[in-house]
Amino acid sequence: MSNFKKVTIHEFLWLLTKTQKEHIDNGEPIPAINKEGQGKIEYCLEAPFMGFGEEEFYKKFDDKAAVLFYDICKLHCLLNGNKRMAVETTIYFAWKNGRYCFIDKEVLKDMAKKVVESNADKKDEVIWWISRVFYGGIRKITTWMALKILLKFGPKILWFAIISLFRRAIKT
Repeated sequence: MSNFKKVTIHEFLWLLTKTQKEHIDNGEPIPAINKEGQGKIEYCLEAPFMGFGEEEFYKKFDDKAAVLFYDICKLHCLLNGNKRMAVETTIYFAWKNGRYCFIDKEVLKDMAKKVVESNADKKDEVIWWISRVFYGGIRKITTWMALKILLKFGPKILWFAIISLFRRAIKT
């Protein structure tokens, strides 16, 4: 079994609410999730951790993140905003697992468009491509990196980091 932490449905719904607030005025609001959409999202959040018996299909972080990104884009869980939620959820998944996404959000949005436009028969090739991009652009957070992130983003990220460290300390 993997040591990576899953994004829960509650965390996804929190991200959805946050993203809805950010995009409410730009002419492309993200509607609330319906019951069918919630079932699809739950599948998307589980898909990176699926396997057969004790053997997971996707063992490496980059592959898990790629499957998560692909499925949220491609399965149309929401009436609008699937690509944006794929980006936000993948960035959060990275953070939750002690990694930072250095890939610009605009690049991630372009990747999401390519995923949506891709042929479903090419799923494995598209996931492989995404995982290669993530391999180069999502890195484990070192102490030095954490300081650089704090300097760039300031107190908002510091508060999030303190909460994350506190949660980790409680579990150990």
